[in-house]
Amino acid sequence: MRLRTGLLLTALISPAGLLLAADPAAAVTVSTEAELQAAFADTNETQIDLANDIDLTCAGGGDLDRNAGDPLSVNGHGFTIRQTCPGERVIHNVGGGALTLQQVAITGGSVADDGGGVYSDGDLTLVEATVVGNVASGAGSSGGGVYGIGDVVELVRSTVAGNIAAEVGGGVFASAQINLVNSTVTGNQATEGGGLSSQQVGGPGVVLVYSTVVANQALAGANIAGQGVESFGSVIALGTGGGQDCFVPLEVSNGYNFVGDGSCGFAESTDIPSGGDPLVGLLGPNGGPTPTMLPLPDSPLIDAIPTPNCQDDGAALVTIDQRGVVRPQINGCDIGSVEVAPVGPEPVLLEPTFTG
Repeated sequence: MRLRTGLLLTALISPAGLLLAADPAAAVTVSTEAELQAAFADTNETQIDLANDIDLTCAGGGDLDRNAGDPLSVNGHGFTIRQTCPGERVIHNVGGGALTLQQVAITGGSVADDGGGVYSDGDLTLVEATVVGNVASGAGSSGGGVYGIGDVVELVRSTVAGNIAAEVGGGVFASAQINLVNSTVTGNQATEGGGLSSQQVGGPGVVLVYSTVVANQALAGANIAGQGVESFGSVIALGTGGGQDCFVPLEVSNGYNFVGDGSCGFAESTDIPSGGDPLVGLLGPNGGPTPTMLPLPDSPLIDAIPTPNCQDDGAALVTIDQRGVVRPQINGCDIGSVEVAPVGPEPVLLEPTFTG
């Protein structure tokens, strides 16, 4: 399994969540648009903490712009950054510096270019983040929610939903690899790759571990398009718009995947390669920091992975689901980003610990 950066592994090693590497003493806390604009543009800043929801306005400068080679972490603490200026994306990160967005919602971006929500030419990591309702509307524009042209785009316990791109990658477009762990991608639209599209050459560009990629829309690759997909314990189904679930030349299954229409080419004995409807609920608040899609009581995803195999290839460090519920529950682990807990006492949620 090609999980390429240490940051992703750090997020998985601790069930309590990602500990940001930045020195908390060096973090700046912002409460207003002006403070956020200044901190994001400041190349000396390494960590920004939000203390409120913040709306970006035309008068305030539109999108958040940064041109730096050094990394930056934005810790939203559950707050939202909302773009309200027409024709502006939310975040524009150039200069090659890595960007981490944690426990923050990114919404409202609308640009006639690539990257309606987030544009980054450095490595991009989303941890317990939500990217929803962004648009890349120009002719040939890609990455309605996220446009990444660094070495990797990583989603950990995050949700990308309801974004639109005119061309490729309604949810996420990347020139290199897209890694998802315990994450949900749904309701996004594009011409190709409604949910996810990676143009990485020489190997699977999309790598899934315990993730849910369903009900995205495109003419080709309704859920996933690009150079290839590698997956363990994930569901890819219910694509709409005329495209099959997958439109990729290379497929690698590490087992226990559910595909709706058989187009992803997974052929391990533990896969459900053409299962139709996975029977998941609508995206909503099911506990935890991000919206998720809870398997219904009769879903074939529930307990489909035997307990001894819950941490097979690619999942060795995954002990919780997207919400923080411990895996396994009941008689095994569930396929996808959500682990259904038995009826009774509330499941234990392992909340993240932050340094800022």
